[in-house]
Amino acid sequence: MEKDASLNLADSNEQYELGKLYNQEKDYLKAFYWWNQSAKLGNSLAQYELARCYELGRGVKKNIKKALVFYQSAMALGNLYAEKRYKEIKKGG
Repeated sequence: MEKDASLNLADSNEQYELGKLYNQEKDYLKAFYWWNQSAKLGNSLAQYELARCYELGRGVKKNIKKALVFYQSAMALGNLYAEKRYKEIKKGG
């Protein structure tokens, strides 16, 4: 947990960045955990990444319905990437 030591882990942006770091290392369980923490604080980028995790089955069991829920949450906060991906999935892509 050295990576976590110098961070303000109550900050959603730092939680999001920690998730990205774990994702780059292909530690999808830890990436999912930190993105989930960040998403709970209203971070739309983290909500988008959680949707991707559910869509691709990274760190969690693949679940398109849950992916769509997180894409919608991110969309509600103005995340255009989430809106694009949501529409693609709904069209069958």
